[in-house]
Amino acid sequence: MRKPLAITILLGIVLALAALGGYSSATPRLLSVAPQAGAENVSPASEVRLTFTRRLQSEGVASRLSFVPAMPGQSAWEGSTLVFTPSQPWPAGAAVQARLLPGAPASGFLPLQLPQGLDWSFTIRQSSIIYLYPANAPANLTIQNPISGVTRSLVNRTGGVLDFDLSADGAWLYYSLREDNGSAIYRLSLLETLSSPATPGGDAAAAETQLVLTCPAALCAALALSPQGEYLAYERGMLPGSGQAENFQVWLLPLQAGQPAEPFLAGATNRQTTQPVWSPNGWLAFYDSTEAAYIFYQPGAGERGRFPNQTGQGGVWRPDGLAFLAAEIVFVNPGNESTAAGLQPRADSHLRLYHLDTGETQDLTPGEGIEDASPLFSPDGQFLVFARKYLDARRWTPGRQLWIARAATREARALTDAPLYNYYQFSWNLSGDRLAYVRFNQSAPSEPPEIWLMDLLAGTESRLVVGGYAPRWTP
Repeated sequence: MRKPLAITILLGIVLALAALGGYSSATPRLLSVAPQAGAENVSPASEVRLTFTRRLQSEGVASRLSFVPAMPGQSAWEGSTLVFTPSQPWPAGAAVQARLLPGAPASGFLPLQLPQGLDWSFTIRQSSIIYLYPANAPANLTIQNPISGVTRSLVNRTGGVLDFDLSADGAWLYYSLREDNGSAIYRLSLLETLSSPATPGGDAAAAETQLVLTCPAALCAALALSPQGEYLAYERGMLPGSGQAENFQVWLLPLQAGQPAEPFLAGATNRQTTQPVWSPNGWLAFYDSTEAAYIFYQPGAGERGRFPNQTGQGGVWRPDGLAFLAAEIVFVNPGNESTAAGLQPRADSHLRLYHLDTGETQDLTPGEGIEDASPLFSPDGQFLVFARKYLDARRWTPGRQLWIARAATREARALTDAPLYNYYQFSWNLSGDRLAYVRFNQSAPSEPPEIWLMDLLAGTESRLVVGGYAPRWTP
């Protein structure tokens, strides 16, 4: 009887040890957080990601996760990683204090509680403005902090920068350069560049610069990076004298894990296409001048729709990705009289919104005798800025003024009143309370363009730089 008893006791010890091991492995633990503790230069649009050894009950985590300053948002699970997406940008320059309290129960079998929490902090970067300078010579890429006024050269090359674009998180900067045999596209790590000392008298980020694509005997510009960074769209046109067609066409360069693959043409081979722009959900719009229409294109699926347009000026997506807005020429008869009387029709410019779900077009410009152009939605889609000029003799001005309208009601008002100046190249900051733009004196063509900054909450404006153009806020 003693031998079976000893075996029973030994078996009990083994089972107890196994149970303790299972209990230990089933107890949830926090493995990592992003942004990491002490992280700096974090994007105002950054998500917060918490990775655990196993998934927890959502309500239990939500009630124990907090931020100072407070931030509303939505939480979702990706496997065992909780992703908190803020409903608005983090305040620029803020030191965010994050806290996860212990006690959140695990989901599923053995709802054991999280034994330890975590307190950590990260710092949100100040939004800066990147622009091209100077306008009267091969341009360089420059970045300026509009609050401190500190300016830094990012790219300074002899041939000059043709164009640039930023990744959605602001981590990467893509740009095209004019070179002796054509052009080339490069990219640099913007975060690494800004955290390293500037290089006097040259390219401030040579160590982080990577060649993405060469364009022999061609100009590659109008860069547009897809929201998730899978594709880089660009215009490619052959140089004069190359012996090939000089028409520009939109191409797509796949970026697999950040590494470029073989580019391919977007649209038909016998079409001239320009002005690529991505929607938030990954659709590409570009203008087909042969078809006189904007084409809506989805990589892997091809053309998904088209929006007839005679003007071919740059269009923009509404932030929800369900509508596309562009200017269109509208011919009207002066005084509503017949052209048979010898009067020439007047060309107005109206903003027309194309709804992808219904195929309907909505005219956002009220009445006649108006020239609207250069539209841009605010990041939240609630407002629309654009340039407006009246064409009747009483209200006509040499330049278009900067206007703002509520997207829902179309209630509009002028933000500027400088009749000699033309306003264009608008750029919102991520929180939608500041606007950068370029203005140019129509009565003095020899004067350089100017980049200005408007604080929409304070109602103030200030000049940032003389001779710069193409301003873009960093995310």
